[in-house]
Amino acid sequence: MAKDWTQGDFAIKFTNTFEIRRARYPMSNVYSLEQFKKSKRGKTNKAIFFDKKELGQLLNVYSRQVAQGIWKDYAIDQLPGLVVFSIFKNAHEHPIYTIVKQVHPSGKGREYLVHAGAKQLSKSDQLSNALRVLEKKTILA
Repeated sequence: MAKDWTQGDFAIKFTNTFEIRRARYPMSNVYSLEQFKKSKRGKTNKAIFFDKKELGQLLNVYSRQVAQGIWKDYAIDQLPGLVVFSIFKNAHEHPIYTIVKQVHPSGKGREYLVHAGAKQLSKSDQLSNALRVLEKKTILA
């Protein structure tokens, strides 16, 4: 009994000896790089990172709290469409604060969010404005 399997360009027929033959449809679609960049697919695949200035601001706030013995560790995670800077009291716990940089919902520009657990503390289009609430909270802590 033979079983047929089709994948991409090739049709494979499984028998005692299998055979590979060309399928009747074309191998692939060809797109220009310019069309890909203009398409939604090209926009959603764009990676977001903290730039040098933003990392400097984040590490400045972080280092002051480490010097006081309040914070112990941090992590940077990059996910599709956003990047997260997490701050930990101990390495084995959940983050006490997370700073998120993501694409603005309008699709233009970036926005910064500061969370304490599930609670959103601040939201701004500039990192320095978003970090103000974090600096105030840690000074009082």
